Formats: sequence, structure tokens, C-alpha cells
Amino acid sequence: MGRDGTPATSIAAYWSPTGRETLLADPGGGHNVAVAINASGHSVGSSGNDAVEWSKDGTATVLADLPGTESAAAVAINKEGASVGYCLVGGTAVATHWSAAGVVKNLQTILGAGWTDTGAAGINNAGDICGSGMHNGVESAFELLWVPKAGSTDNGSYVNAASQSILAASAIHAPVTESSSHGFASVGHGPG
Repeated sequence: MGRDGTPATSIAAYWSPTGRETLLADPGGGHNVAVAINASGHSVGSSGNDAVEWSKDGTATVLADLPGTESAAAVAINKEGASVGYCLVGGTAVATHWSAAGVVKNLQTILGAGWTDTGAAGINNAGDICGSGMHNGVESAFELLWVPKAGSTDNGSYVNAASQSILAASAIHAPVTESSSHGFASVGHGPG
């Protein structure tokens, strides 16, 4: 994953395990950067001011923006094709989720009062999201847990892990095994 070229003319690219380079399509934004890839070969990143997902064959799809978005970037993708990152709205980063179907969701509204300048940094295969931002003026990390719901049109909802007790949160998830990834290696932040 990465780019090929100078910053002004960069083209997103993928290198196979054997070293073969595949250039990813430019959706028209110019400066293209791919930053994450899933096991299916779908990758995410940005092109100009747009968040982008590239399919395994390199075809680009510009992801939907939150209302008022000035720029956006996707920074992680899970095996289901859901991705996370941020949209810059009114000069402030807003943690953002894109479903595999392309539906955009403002994660900052789920975090609740006191959260600003947020960015989602990871999404695991269970759908849980980690990120960071300012909470009541202090740089803080967050985790949003995916809670499946039978019969729901969106198949579930996110809850702020900080508002749940440890017992309740652990009851939501199956035990962690070597074949299931429910944790995160690191927490990052949106732009800047």
C-alpha cells in the first residue's frame, strides 16, 4: 500500500507479496494515497479531498461525505468492507464510519457530549471501532462496540464502550481466539 510518484502527482498503488505493483485508479482527486488493505484486497485512503475505497482490481469508489465536509480520508477497512476515518467539517475532524454498502455515519454523535476533533483509527472484524479525539479538552482514546440486533434494518448499532460496564461489554462479544480479531494494536488520531 502506498503511493507511486511525487506528492503532487501521486498515484495509489498496491504491491503483491511477490512484488508486483498494481496502480489503483484515480477517481479524479489527484493526490492519491492508499493506507490500509483487507484480506479481500480492498483498500482505502484518499484522493484529493475525498475518502476512497479501491476494489481488488483497482477500481475506485469515492465514499459519501458527512454534510458540510471539506475533506475526508478513510484509514482502516475490515474483512466485511466497512471502513473508518474522518471527515473535516467546519475545520474540525469528525470520526466517520462507512458501511460496506457505502452508508456514511457520524461517530462523534455516538460518543456524546464533550467530544470534538475526533478521528477513527481502526475497525476490527467484529465491527468495533477505536480512535481518539478531544474529550472535555483532554486528548482521549475511545472504543465503540458493535452490538448486533436481530430484525434491525442496519443489523445493529454502536455503543460507546466508556458508557458500558466491563461485564456488559464482555457479554456482547465472543471470547477472543487466535482466529478472531477483537482488539486493536494502536490508537491514532485524524488529521494534525
